[in-house]
Amino acid sequence: MAGQIDPLAWSVEAFWRSGGNELLWSGLPLTRADVALDAGGFEGEWISQVLLRYGCQAVVVEPQPAAMAQLEKRFGGDDRVRLVEGAVHPTAGRRRLSLQGNASSLFRAGEHSQEAVEVTLVPIEDALSPAADHGIGCLKLNIEGGEFGVLEALP
Repeated sequence: MAGQIDPLAWSVEAFWRSGGNELLWSGLPLTRADVALDAGGFEGEWISQVLLRYGCQAVVVEPQPAAMAQLEKRFGGDDRVRLVEGAVHPTAGRRRLSLQGNASSLFRAGEHSQEAVEVTLVPIEDALSPAADHGIGCLKLNIEGGEFGVLEALP
């Protein structure tokens, strides 16, 4: 492939040239009255920036117990933030989650060579319910392969 530009590499390069992660939380149409839903909160970097910039309310859903413990330390005293331990999903139930840091997934948990934990599935409708009166101002969905199913289940 000599002389050709890899479109994926170009996209990543363009992302960083255009501002990188700053693009993920700047220019959002949020007010103090809005609720930002962070599905797959992990360590809370995104929602931390959103809270700082917009002063809005937040719901953070995270299935990994260790990540949830970190989120509780980081946001436990912030009355704008509601933490929900579980995995955003189209339906309720329980599933095994492979534990691989920021690449943990419901879709790899069947592989026996990996550490896994059973987690609660939080239906997207339930994750949205704290914002029923005003609506979700913004949804960040980073759930390692489950995004399309959740988007299709949105009310």
